Amino acid sequence: MQTLNGIWKYRVGKGKWEEKEVPFSALCVGHSECEKEFDLETKSDVILNEIYVGKMLPYSEYVFDISKIVNPKKNILRVEIEDIDCPFGPSEGWENFGGIVRDVWIIYKNKSYIEDVYFHSQLENEYKDAVYTVDVSINNACAYRVTLLDGKTVVDTYEATSSQSRKIKNPRLWSVKAPNLYLLKVELLDCNNTVIDVVEKKVGFSEFKCSENRFLLNGEDIFLKGVCRHEMIGENSGHTITKEQIY
Repeated sequence: MQTLNGIWKYRVGKGKWEEKEVPFSALCVGHSECEKEFDLETKSDVILNEIYVGKMLPYSEYVFDISKIVNPKKNILRVEIEDIDCPFGPSEGWENFGGIVRDVWIIYKNKSYIEDVYFHSQLENEYKDAVYTVDVSINNACAYRVTLLDGKTVVDTYEATSSQSRKIKNPRLWSVKAPNLYLLKVELLDCNNTVIDVVEKKVGFSEFKCSENRFLLNGEDIFLKGVCRHEMIGENSGHTITKEQIY
């Protein structure tokens, strides 16, 4: 991964360019632009260089394939920001912000890679057994291998070309008092059974259910306590909050 955070050029409308450090928040100004020049950190045959890449909406991660339009040197990446109009005028109770409020980076991938991994499970037999499914999206490969580990112990492993359901006995359940997690490892295999890409993520087995006015976790009552952390803070941070400010 190559980060594109740091100093970008920024202007409101077609005004004078200034410097902004991305990620950043800015009060709504209508139309604004952020622009950054970058070189690729590795050699690769990989709106960028005046070619429209795609549209983004707020509060979601977006991934764009730029392999056919990126150059080894002097790429210009521009993000045009259009603040959402408020039909009733400014809100005095909540300040709205625009800007690039999250990290920006380039991800380098082989031609064969794992696009996405989705783990979902269901508890059965009065929470003594679990059925789980791993949906894997792969690009340009023959098969993949799934391994579920409890610490260093292999709980289950199999090879597949499409998703399938698996059953395990006596899983260690995730709960508030015992947040047990397993390691899910997905390996992409070429036609010679060689591993060419790996994705690892932590997963857990649990069941959340509402029953009338009760909230149940793994069949037992649980009382929810939460903190209302609005995604903003003083010190002119807007929606761009540092880890230190969150703590």
